[in-house]
Amino acid sequence: MTTTNLADVLRTHAATIPDKTALIQDDRIVSFGELHDRSNRVATGLTSEGIGHGDHIGFLDKNSIEFFDFLFGAAKIGAVHAGINWRLTPSEMEYVINDAGSKLLVVGQEYVPALEEIEDRLVTVERILVIGGHERHEDFDNWRDRHAAEDPGGGAIESDTVFLLYSSGTTGFPKGILVPNDGFFRLVHHGTKAWKFDRDSVNLVNLPMFHIGGVGWSGLGMINGNTSVIVRDNEPALLVDVMSKRGVTNAFLVPVLLQFMTDVPGVAEADWSALRLLLYGGAPISESVLRTSISVFGCEFAGSYGLTESTNGVTTLSWKDHDLDGPNTHRLLSIGLPHPNVELKIVDPVSFSDLPPGEVGEIWIKSDQVMKSYWNNPEATKETLRADGWLRTGDAGSVDEDGYAYIQDRIKDMIISGGENIYPAELENALMEHPDVSDVAVIGVPHEIWGETPKALVVLVKNATASPDHLLEHCRSLIASYKCPKSVEFRDVIPRNASGKILKNELRAPYWEQLDRKV
Repeated sequence: MTTTNLADVLRTHAATIPDKTALIQDDRIVSFGELHDRSNRVATGLTSEGIGHGDHIGFLDKNSIEFFDFLFGAAKIGAVHAGINWRLTPSEMEYVINDAGSKLLVVGQEYVPALEEIEDRLVTVERILVIGGHERHEDFDNWRDRHAAEDPGGGAIESDTVFLLYSSGTTGFPKGILVPNDGFFRLVHHGTKAWKFDRDSVNLVNLPMFHIGGVGWSGLGMINGNTSVIVRDNEPALLVDVMSKRGVTNAFLVPVLLQFMTDVPGVAEADWSALRLLLYGGAPISESVLRTSISVFGCEFAGSYGLTESTNGVTTLSWKDHDLDGPNTHRLLSIGLPHPNVELKIVDPVSFSDLPPGEVGEIWIKSDQVMKSYWNNPEATKETLRADGWLRTGDAGSVDEDGYAYIQDRIKDMIISGGENIYPAELENALMEHPDVSDVAVIGVPHEIWGETPKALVVLVKNATASPDHLLEHCRSLIASYKCPKSVEFRDVIPRNASGKILKNELRAPYWEQLDRKV
């Protein structure tokens, strides 16, 4: 059987490897044959609720086996998974559910309070199911199991939308991104080779399913017929325990998780013999965190860059480029080379002219795996996805003479001080080289003369004694003094979104709220 959609993938596995373990969550184990049966029941149930091809349905809960029942059940009738960020406030969840036009909603017990706060304002939802049951809404498992286990035989066709995923929404309302079925399978084709998947892989499923990093990475494992180990909460000690004991071979971790996992007591003594490759991405990584992680885990590492609009990864810095002591150690901070189906160039964000190697501008990509459009937002679509096929990423970066790409920062996070462009990620990387620094965010704060100047918000490691002046001097020893922060403030924690990106707007707001201008 040719597998060109998620539904056919599961049909194939159920026919060829029905007894192989598909999903593990704690002490629960589901085979591919069982998942086929469970998702058939979901598909039949969805049809009975009036859900059909192209309809949007939502899932509000953390990672679970039930999510895959839902995902593949939807896939078998060509319905669209409209992701809901469980980190949002109830009012923000309300916006996403209504904007997506979701007709059916599955909710986990942990989010019943949020549901009850917004339920009366959900204008398109016709049916609500609750995992674990509810006094007014049917239990998801009971609903699933009372329907017939008949395969409806449907599925996504060519460029049908397979996921409707929402941007992180750190500024204003999040935008819905239509991820095409064929684009998703092109990601899988190139990612399988780039990230060392094969039929024997054991895949860690830890990133949230409302995020392309979560649903995309988990899809890679499922499509390759791998066993997927589901982790509900990204607690560093839990990840260390589960990965080492379950023999995980492939994992995708955001840099902040790698950083915190290497601090877990006993991490270096855990059994990492099964671990084949760790992929990192979603946010910039510092060289110190990367070197420490390579030393601790002892496996091959790869870095990747992508965004929801590009259906996840479009570049890879391969394990061959992670040479800690060779002539190309500067590439440790690169996002690597574009995948074979991707063109990448650097463009002046004002004139839109192409820039030569070494110059910083906006990263543009062209690929057959980019989004179809933003959902119900033609203006934003036109601004981001040009008529000639180039996708504006909003990220500032450069390429070197060999074609390796480097991320500097988000264009919108760039600090302009006295006419000089300063990229916070460069400063954050320098400060992370100091042994007393556990985490850091650099933001622009107002200045009467220079417009704005960089300020470092620093989390120190436990019992560290570094002073602000000491950290500033350290920074000046590594990069030009005009770029360096002009002040340092210590914090207990740096706020981040689900993909590990620092919430710069949240950090900036108190310094700018009394001013008419925000830059």
